[in-house]
Amino acid sequence: MSINRNKVLDAARKYQARGQYDKAIGDFNEVIRLQPNSSSAYFKRGIAMEMMHANDQAVASYLHATEIDPNYAAAYRRLAELYQRQGNADLAQQASRDADQAAERAKQAEQNPPPTESLPEPPAGATAPANTDLLQPPTTGLFPDA
Repeated sequence: MSINRNKVLDAARKYQARGQYDKAIGDFNEVIRLQPNSSSAYFKRGIAMEMMHANDQAVASYLHATEIDPNYAAAYRRLAELYQRQGNADLAQQASRDADQAAERAKQAEQNPPPTESLPEPPAGATAPANTDLLQPPTTGLFPDA
């Protein structure tokens, strides 16, 4: 039986909305197992962990989300807020700066998407090859006579 990632994610969100954070974390863990590079699953798991006062695990989840997606400003912002509540002003300031930089990088990436890969243009004045025999289908030898 195949596990549907979206169904598991929906269930996790419902658990989280109902305050059933332990069940939400279990489902977010399953999403992460199915899709290990899901920065949003790590981020959402961090929120659930934070709600359970598992702050060290929340920090680890937020940091993992930013490792996967360095432009994930929301994860840096949650880190900054969590560090601030823990009384770690230096880490809170750094995370806040990281959030600002991530937001700026995301904005730049949105405004300047990378070019799509295309074939190089032929040099000016180039002509098609004279030998077009390679473009013709073979007339014999493909199918033996029956």
